[in-house]
Amino acid sequence: MFPGLAASLLTAAVAVSAGPAPSQYRAQSACSQLKSSLADVTHLPSSPQYSALCNENWSGTARGNPACIVRPTTAAQVQQIDRSLVAHKVRFAIRSGGHSPSPRSANIDQDGVLIDLSGLNQVTYDAASGTARVGAGNTWRKVYNVLDAYNVTAVGGRVVDVGVGGFLLGSGLSYLTDLYGLGCDNVVEHELTRKCHGKGIVTSFNISTYPIHHVWGGTKGYSLDQLPALYDAMATYQATAPKDLYANVMLQAFTTNVSVGAVLTMVYLEPEANPAAFDPFYSIPTTFDVTRLQTLTELMSAQYVPDIPRIDWFATSFKPDRALYQTINSLTTSTTNLAPVSALTAGSLAIGLQPIAATAVTAGRARGRGNALGLAAEDQTWFVLDVGWWHPADDRRAHNATASIRQSISGAAAQGGHGVPYLFSNDASYDQPVIEAYGAENVAKLREVQKKYDPTRVFQTLVPGGHVGAGHCIWITYGGRHVGRWVSGLPASWVPFVQLARLSPPAALALIYFPHLFGAVLAAITHGGYDSDAPAPPAVLLRACSVLLIGSFFFSNAAHAWNDLIDAPLDAQVARTRSRPIPRGAITSRAALAFAVTQAAGAAAVLLLAFPDPVRAALYVLPNVLATAYYPWAKRHTNFAQLVLGFCLAWGIVVGYAAMGREPFALPRYLAGPPGGGHSSQHAPPLIHPPAACLLLACVLWTAIYDTIYAHQDRKDDAALGLRSMAVLFGERATKPVLWLALACMAGLLAACGTAAGMAWPYLAVSLTGCVLSLGAMIANVELADAASCWWWFRYGFWLAGSSIAGGLAVEYMLRLTRHGMLWWS
Repeated sequence: MFPGLAASLLTAAVAVSAGPAPSQYRAQSACSQLKSSLADVTHLPSSPQYSALCNENWSGTARGNPACIVRPTTAAQVQQIDRSLVAHKVRFAIRSGGHSPSPRSANIDQDGVLIDLSGLNQVTYDAASGTARVGAGNTWRKVYNVLDAYNVTAVGGRVVDVGVGGFLLGSGLSYLTDLYGLGCDNVVEHELTRKCHGKGIVTSFNISTYPIHHVWGGTKGYSLDQLPALYDAMATYQATAPKDLYANVMLQAFTTNVSVGAVLTMVYLEPEANPAAFDPFYSIPTTFDVTRLQTLTELMSAQYVPDIPRIDWFATSFKPDRALYQTINSLTTSTTNLAPVSALTAGSLAIGLQPIAATAVTAGRARGRGNALGLAAEDQTWFVLDVGWWHPADDRRAHNATASIRQSISGAAAQGGHGVPYLFSNDASYDQPVIEAYGAENVAKLREVQKKYDPTRVFQTLVPGGHVGAGHCIWITYGGRHVGRWVSGLPASWVPFVQLARLSPPAALALIYFPHLFGAVLAAITHGGYDSDAPAPPAVLLRACSVLLIGSFFFSNAAHAWNDLIDAPLDAQVARTRSRPIPRGAITSRAALAFAVTQAAGAAAVLLLAFPDPVRAALYVLPNVLATAYYPWAKRHTNFAQLVLGFCLAWGIVVGYAAMGREPFALPRYLAGPPGGGHSSQHAPPLIHPPAACLLLACVLWTAIYDTIYAHQDRKDDAALGLRSMAVLFGERATKPVLWLALACMAGLLAACGTAAGMAWPYLAVSLTGCVLSLGAMIANVELADAASCWWWFRYGFWLAGSSIAGGLAVEYMLRLTRHGMLWWS
């Protein structure tokens, strides 16, 4: 029995280290099947078209190298592809036009498949119903060109090369929005794959059209020193009542590029030159003026789109206010704010003001379909920050610098009482909480729709990137990752606290519980002391493990809430942590503190009510409490924060001993002196039980190994913020040699633990061999420069190593129960 268990663990660990992740194998298997059944539309990496298809995304940030690319030409083929990928549990991305810059939103890497819908490009117009049937793979250029023949247009993209699918599922802002609502409000019907289940991929849209063809407008250019006047004119334009619903403007300013300056786009949806609606802008001197009478398609085809290799953008919204606009001008032209962007190769920043009239909301509602965006029927401005740069190595710096400016703007709007919670999905960056901005009531409705139409959670688990689309393809974002199945059933107000406590997935709870479990089982194994190898009864161990699990739950919640409360100002400046609930505003600092206090009280209650000796247990828990309280500051004070964390977690071994009613320390006996008085220490016991000491030190090193790899996700950000860690100290070159040394020491300590406790060889076969193989695979294979690789190996490596230690101790305990006839079934 036990050799078989050891062999299974060895096989699993070797498999992890042998090559691609399991997700890559599943993707390759699905691609092979698709190539067999849909050869003409399936492109493997060896296909001549593969490279060009990979690079069709507008921004380099969104490009990937999928296991294969499938380019269906019919809805039936999409349905077949959809079912195959779901059956193989393969992640996938869906690309319409590929204009989103968000990573993995319209492309994916080797662990997934890209479904390119560009083959679904039919456009048909039905004059009787005034609607057009549009394939999801079209760009708006083709749609407009077809509709122009009938002198009609649609509520579509303002840039003609934007894809139809992403635009409509992201709500869709158009020059017709003030008149007819958003793009999503004007979808009459969606054609879905897997219709019989009410869910799937949208393959075509039936959209409303309107008799608008010839218009007046175009663009005017301005020097950057005219920005104060332009902002002032924009405030006047938005304050004019009643609003001329045929008039639209969009103000853009390239604040890092004086040669481009500011650009104002004017669109009047009637063939009327220089309409009075734009009077506030006419007196401002221009550098160029190409406004004229033309068709709407001609106007949009002339829109300027910067040619920069890598793009990111950020959305925020607010009510129009003259003073706020001048504050925004100061923030977006400040040398201090622009310096991090200007320092990048080809670094550029642009801003966009997009006025939205209250009628845009009421017009959408009047169409009778409604949406889940949570928009108030009031005048507002949807603001966008665009950042461009050249090198992939600068991705994080560009993202963080622009996010910081956006936060300053949102903060200024909120402080003045002008903030609007809505975030326009099509302009939002990948880590912005778009769904939460819809409001708790709408999020709850979306969850109900998700449960009804996607009960197997395909879009939650298999589609890793991008934002949700206006309630059509619904998923719930959770700190940049997908929320667990059980969390989706909770009230919306609870979800940020689940994230604060790191309960979905429960990896953080496992990290805290593992050492407590180790300590309890080790105490049970050595229950008889040096005179007997009789273990503690199973009922005693089971009770202790149950108590420790409940206590670990409360302590983990409190510890993580405390950590995030202290780190919130720093988390807001780091891409990976910016979506945590405190920096993104889902939980206030006061609420987080209250949560931490109540959870700590729960842990204390478990300690006092369930431990055999609560007073002594409290003394043993105190060092852990103090170290945990200090840990957030350790990252500011020492390069060895991972060892501090290791102590916090490994101390659970001592608490596990106490839960079993054991005495891990001999200090009271030292203070009392040796039997019979005197000063001889001939018979004095060790200060700490040797097996416990070895296991505690081994767990400190175990934590240092996996947390150093975890810390490499943020190494550059931490260094820029002045934070310390072993990842920052050793960098990419020296980290792995240090971790190999730590693993060797850990292996020695695990072996010493077994020897000191008189354990049999199965303990070494499972615990020692399992840890060496799993952690060795982690160290050997992790790519420290790749945050995704660090996360993957951390996640699986710590589970395997922790399970190995627990498994070895469990095997030894079972052996001792067997020898002493203490099994329940004996």
